[in-house]
Amino acid sequence: MIENLLNIIHKLFLNRKKLTIKVVGMTLKEESTKKLPPVKVFNPYTGKEEMLVPKKVWKIRDNLKMGQFQCPHTGRFFKAKVPIDYPEIN
Repeated sequence: MIENLLNIIHKLFLNRKKLTIKVVGMTLKEESTKKLPPVKVFNPYTGKEEMLVPKKVWKIRDNLKMGQFQCPHTGRFFKAKVPIDYPEIN
């Protein structure tokens, strides 16, 4: 496990990329952190439109995608429509 961690740190140093490391059981996974664009949605908890990045996006129909957002003020989750060309996030 320590050898895997050292290999990941070595890759990070050589590639100069931002990497997130998740410990899953006794194995390590690395994921590149790519920023997704924020979406303009109506926040029902503040009553205002805000630019937020969804935590999860899924396709409901051919022309409809929904996203799960987290209110930055209250921490509560809500759902709203996202553009159809927005990538799906699980």
